[in-house]
Amino acid sequence: MNIRIGNDIVLNVALDADKMSGKSLLKAQCYLIADNPPAIISSPKSYIPTEYSIHGCGTPHYNASVGAHPHDRGFDVCSHGKVSCPSYALQTEILSDTQLQCYFTKEYQSHLGRYKLIVEVGVQDPNDVYTYTFDYGAVFSLTDKIFGKTGEIVVNVPNVAGSIYSIQGINKSVAVLQGSSVAIGSNDQYGFKYGVLVRLADMTTAEYNPTDWVYSNLKFKSSDPSVVTVNEYGTIAASETKISRDVIVTVYDEDDYDVNFDFNVHVVGSDSDESS
Repeated sequence: MNIRIGNDIVLNVALDADKMSGKSLLKAQCYLIADNPPAIISSPKSYIPTEYSIHGCGTPHYNASVGAHPHDRGFDVCSHGKVSCPSYALQTEILSDTQLQCYFTKEYQSHLGRYKLIVEVGVQDPNDVYTYTFDYGAVFSLTDKIFGKTGEIVVNVPNVAGSIYSIQGINKSVAVLQGSSVAIGSNDQYGFKYGVLVRLADMTTAEYNPTDWVYSNLKFKSSDPSVVTVNEYGTIAASETKISRDVIVTVYDEDDYDVNFDFNVHVVGSDSDESS
């Protein structure tokens, strides 16, 4: 999910129900860690409170103050010339033994890019007290672009690291005979598999199955629906045509369009030697 910097963010966090089974949640703390360390730059001389533009040190103008480095907020962020990945300890509320809510308010948003979520919990069962640390991977990105979401932002974080880091095809091209279709997981006109591989935020890989998918939702679109259509399950259907045509089908993360992959779909026309 792309969120425009300067909006309050609420994260609803689901804990691993299997790991929490039979245990009581005693305490919890959520942390956000920015992916990339900020650049070192001298303190800004002035600020423009209403602008979203970003200083070289990564801080929006409206958070800057004259005569003081804007990063010194008690966090390990660009302090005294040291470069490190910014980390934020969030206000965290326990809603139940498997559900947390935490807050990333606009006054602490100082850097653009992806943010990963780390949750530390203290639990108790009849025999002992434990501390668990859950790494949810990247859960959203802060941007200064106009396409970023604004307003009351709620991010629902599942009990798996379900954010998508990258998408790729098992093969770059898909061949479809005119007037026919090919579904995700099946072979195309030339016998090559049409499939989508997703690398998750925790760097594991999953093959997309539209009927059994617990991660971020994938969407599909065709560059020319008059030649090729693609439905919500990724099934590609080619229109009837005498000549062969090529169309791009894009698969993308519903929450972050920048995470995408383009398939070249080759429609084999009825007059083509390929159709025999």
